[in-house]
Amino acid sequence: MNQLCNASKLTQILQTNGFESGEVTRVNPVSGGSINSAYAVHTRKERFFLKVNRADAYPQMFESECKGLELLAEHSQFVVPKPLFIAKHAGFAYFFMQYLTPERSHQNHFEFGVKLAQMHRASSSQFGLNHNNYMGSLPQQNQFADTWVHFFGQNRLEPQVALARDKGAIDAETARRFDAFYKRMPDLFPEEPPALIHGDLWSGNYMFTAGGPAIFDPAVAFAHREQDLAMTKLFGGFSPAFYRGYFEEYPVESGFESRVDAYNLYPILIHVNLFGGGYVGQLKEMLRNYL
Repeated sequence: MNQLCNASKLTQILQTNGFESGEVTRVNPVSGGSINSAYAVHTRKERFFLKVNRADAYPQMFESECKGLELLAEHSQFVVPKPLFIAKHAGFAYFFMQYLTPERSHQNHFEFGVKLAQMHRASSSQFGLNHNNYMGSLPQQNQFADTWVHFFGQNRLEPQVALARDKGAIDAETARRFDAFYKRMPDLFPEEPPALIHGDLWSGNYMFTAGGPAIFDPAVAFAHREQDLAMTKLFGGFSPAFYRGYFEEYPVESGFESRVDAYNLYPILIHVNLFGGGYVGQLKEMLRNYL
């Protein structure tokens, strides 16, 4: 990978894609990514954020991420990194985008919650999206559906349960318990119009910048807005000010806390299929809450 991401090679890619003054002076690896290799690419005039992966392992991943970033920028007041271009070379895909600089002194969690609530008012006639994308490193279906229950079952839970069952990550009994859960879903989730959601909203996918809160690495769809809120609680929760800002701007129906685990069956299934281990026990415990 180092040979593919050295200054000379990246200069060539930048200049081939219209950045004539894109002579790269420094390339710094950026930590935090588990799927893609990430770099800060410095030229004499500017800095870029670069993601690299094997194009055959994750077909169309960067293309779908680019579309997701554009949707977030169009329908929200968040700072969203601007996609620049995607290049392919020697079996690798390169995704160049705007580099965002974190500013800890500009943290405003209340504003973050308000802006997420405002983004969730962007709607669509159906649940879904006009293209598929990824959740982590796993393909995510977005076939249109008229109801959240249909969309959540068909596009989110069923594919991941089938994958977990087929690879032996969960036993047949756990898979059968999902059949019982599907029957309960109409009574669990409040009916709401589709909302544009980030789709993978955990603490690693936002930051505060001088221009305000920023979001990135999306797994977007028009879905139930509580899916985003539930995801924020999966790994310890966000700041109380974040929830205060959100609920003041766009309250949810009563009983949300009792629904959190129902929504989070999906990201936990993703973790079961990627990592196994203790996530299997967590999945079974979450299911017990509804059966």
